[in-house]
Amino acid sequence: MGRDFRVGEWFVQPDLNQISRGDQVVAVEPKVLEVLVYLAQHSGEVLSRENILGGVWAGTFVTDEVLTYSISELRKAFEDDAKNPKVIQTIHRKGYRLIAPVIWSGGEPSQAEAAAEKREPLPEAQPSRSKRPRLGIGLGILTVVVAGAAFLYFARTRFEAPPGVPGGKIVLAILPFENLAGDPEQEYFSDGMTEELITQIGRLQPQSLRVIARTSAMQYKNSHKKVDQIGAELGVNYILEGSVRREENRVRVSVQLVRVQDQTQLWTESYDRELSGIITVQNEVAKAVASQIRITLSEAERVRLENSRPVVPEAHEAYLRGRFVWYKRTPQSLRRAIEYFEEAIRRDPSYAAPYAGLADSYILLNEYSDMSPKEAFGRAGQAASKALDIDPGLAEAHASLAMIRYCRDWDWAGAERGFKHSIDLNPNYATAHHWYGNLLSTQGRLDEALAEIQKAIQLDTLYVTARAALAWRVYAAMRKYDLAIETARDVIEMDPQYAAVHLRLGTLYLLTGRKDQAVAEIEGVASAPDAGPIALADQGYVYAVTGRKAEALKILDRLSRSGYVDNERLALIHTGLGDKGRALDLLEKALQQRDVGMLVVNPDPRFDPLRDDPRFKAILSAMKIGDRHPI
Repeated sequence: MGRDFRVGEWFVQPDLNQISRGDQVVAVEPKVLEVLVYLAQHSGEVLSRENILGGVWAGTFVTDEVLTYSISELRKAFEDDAKNPKVIQTIHRKGYRLIAPVIWSGGEPSQAEAAAEKREPLPEAQPSRSKRPRLGIGLGILTVVVAGAAFLYFARTRFEAPPGVPGGKIVLAILPFENLAGDPEQEYFSDGMTEELITQIGRLQPQSLRVIARTSAMQYKNSHKKVDQIGAELGVNYILEGSVRREENRVRVSVQLVRVQDQTQLWTESYDRELSGIITVQNEVAKAVASQIRITLSEAERVRLENSRPVVPEAHEAYLRGRFVWYKRTPQSLRRAIEYFEEAIRRDPSYAAPYAGLADSYILLNEYSDMSPKEAFGRAGQAASKALDIDPGLAEAHASLAMIRYCRDWDWAGAERGFKHSIDLNPNYATAHHWYGNLLSTQGRLDEALAEIQKAIQLDTLYVTARAALAWRVYAAMRKYDLAIETARDVIEMDPQYAAVHLRLGTLYLLTGRKDQAVAEIEGVASAPDAGPIALADQGYVYAVTGRKAEALKILDRLSRSGYVDNERLALIHTGLGDKGRALDLLEKALQQRDVGMLVVNPDPRFDPLRDDPRFKAILSAMKIGDRHPI
């Protein structure tokens, strides 16, 4: 990796994979240290995530969460604070910069000379690399695809997964399958195989078996950590790992099951099949795993696993490509995912999974304010219903239908039944717990919401969207602002580019009297060229409350002239301006139109100035939540 150098008061020895300060020596993973070397070679420069990934992982497909993890590990090694950095600075929406002075060994050159001596040209941004969604386009159900080992610190400190067998359950992690095709464009296939096995095995006897969720499992993509270390970090009893090699119409899958306690290989198998038999391979793996870890399958599960129909290879491939881009969760990637799911359905109309993918895509498009509720939920409902016609036991589709009953129909009882049924079918499905928690928060049932969202996080420790919901929909709604701020900061440490949390943190700063910090956090998101209505409404509100009335009115005018926007967003700014009458007019209009933004009005502390008004109480009563207040 190059010769030794100093970063501030730390001495870096790349060949020994360590940094030191006096008698203090810290071991650093080789790839993490390569990130530090690259930053040092460009000391003082703002490097985009794409530049760093291209420089350190050139020619290798990795998602940018690997870099997020690497930066976090370096900060821990340097005892650096992301909010008040002395070594590595995060430049919001741009990248990172090494701000500590760098001195290379073999002389005492200036920082600029030392950097120039080893400087390499910055690689071009790689458009094929996964990018973080930016919330200028809207808040909502924004999760991340996490690859590379990342941030188990947060799981251990707040929602620790106990080692051994928590609650009497066996815990299994399915690690990302290795792509042996030699073609990065085939990553969608190996990642899809991993996801489908997580879903398939997660449905087996969930009362006895817990399978680590996809987001947490995918952090170990391209990781070289040993089984015992991964097992300790995730608190699991068993690890399933494998590889996939796809060549034309055939696929070879190799798998092995390892017991973490003594690292014994309990079972290994290889399958060489036509692509049409890939679902059968997954079912055979599921049965073998159940047998090895002594899970007794019900008769219904046995029948389901033994009677899977062949899948049309082209349909399955289109579905996997759709899910692969769906996990990027931007409006652009969601529309691309819809194209893939629709292609899968054209190829095989009796294939349930693509319909569920369509439903999820339309739900998120509405959340990102990229499609009206009527259109988005109408299409989502049709797709989810079709998925259940084909496979009535599909937990994901039940959760999607429950989400539609919640967001579009305001059918609280029906939505609750749907979420509970989804959870009964697959208690390991973290998203169902998260969405159910959101419903409970809307109703002011905050203790129950806290329990459900914590379950989602316990199932998937890196589920940043659920953590953001915990901060805003629960802790802020409880008026536990210090705890909400702490949780929001944790999320930002996990994902600095998760703009939704910057907005929430800015609002929390405002609610606790830190006006300058509030404006800075919110402007950082709202000033982006693609800033959407949620970010702009938050900016208008913070301007209104901090006395910048003219600027708040300009944002109101801009939002009013834009396309579809929830009236609740406009009411928020009027509330900040102290114009209660107009705010209530807009909330009544939003009530009539069933704007999705109304779902967060009850727990939102920014509407507290309206709570004692009879019109506001009547609005909540009309939503049938008037008797449940968060405070």
